[in-house]
Amino acid sequence: MKVLFVSSGLDPRTGGTASAAVSVALAARRAGIQCDLAFPVEPGTESLIGGFVADLARADVGLHRFPFAQGSRAVRWGVSHAMGTWLRANAGNYDIIHAHSMWVLSTIQAIRAAKKAGRPVVAMPHEGLTRFDMGNASSKLLGYAKQALRSYYLRHLDRVILVSDLERRESLLNDHPKAVVARLPVFDEVTHELIKRLKGPDPEWSPLTVGYIGRLHPKKNVGLLIDALDMAPDIRLVIAGAGGDEAELKARADRRRVTDRVRWAGFVQAADRESFFRSVDIIAMPSVFECFGLVGAEALAAGTPVLLSPTVGVAEDIEGAGAGLIVPPRPDALAAAFRRLNTDRGELARYAGHTQETALRYYSFAAHGQALREIYEGLLSAPAPV
Repeated sequence: MKVLFVSSGLDPRTGGTASAAVSVALAARRAGIQCDLAFPVEPGTESLIGGFVADLARADVGLHRFPFAQGSRAVRWGVSHAMGTWLRANAGNYDIIHAHSMWVLSTIQAIRAAKKAGRPVVAMPHEGLTRFDMGNASSKLLGYAKQALRSYYLRHLDRVILVSDLERRESLLNDHPKAVVARLPVFDEVTHELIKRLKGPDPEWSPLTVGYIGRLHPKKNVGLLIDALDMAPDIRLVIAGAGGDEAELKARADRRRVTDRVRWAGFVQAADRESFFRSVDIIAMPSVFECFGLVGAEALAAGTPVLLSPTVGVAEDIEGAGAGLIVPPRPDALAAAFRRLNTDRGELARYAGHTQETALRYYSFAAHGQALREIYEGLLSAPAPV
């Protein structure tokens, strides 16, 4: 079996989809699936994607890199004419084509190339088909385009791989015959060392340190964490990430007079993320909506408990396993949780004690690789359409 993965890019600054494309390919290789990854590269980002490329090369994933098309929107919409030409010429060399994301040209190119070559094609929407995403189009025209593309995808894709039960419900695909769930791989059971994250309650500990890592985007609700500090004296917050909202968030910290308790860590490279997780007591994700919540799963793999909104895909897994707590995205609720955890370090230690076993159970490379193999084998064994 040989699979071609198609991504609109590997720049980690664009969010979790880039790292998901890498980890999915690695999980496939771990399951014994031969695979290549095709992706466009923006000039000047080679150092940013270097770690990903090295990991893929070590795993013997074939890499096919292409330039983006000219124009300011080419990167945003995954436009690479060179990759499209290559896909049309080479799709027939693979048994299955697997694309990432919905609202990018690269996925449309992958579907068209697969159909021309008579190969099955699957895609991971990464939130793209949810009511949240569809309802937050930046213009009416884009909203109509998304509706049309949704119909196109459901007609032409052979499988839609969703990453959580929340994403399946929110995509209105609960009973759709093409929809399957395969949680994203985060916990590498081969290289991860199981650790005892917390040493237990200690009255001499410094105040609770809350961490946030990710894009500084309105849907992430980072401002609520800053507001919560105003009602949670002594609590410290470390914000790692970059984005258009950074200046406003810093001004918000000034207005709340909590600047001395907020540290801005900037963008954290993939190789340094685990160290970041282990440098804080808990990771907070008060997002409006996340179909999966990659940061939450990564934090568990590092042994760090998580505080999440109920509308984060991994929330059900984490709450059920006792590896974190679910808190409504309101400053008062967040502040109350921070104050309680600061006082009761035993509660924090109990959550930490379930983190890595939860990551291993739900988000391991082995589990995802096996799920992919079953999906692919099911497609390849299905009778050809008449």
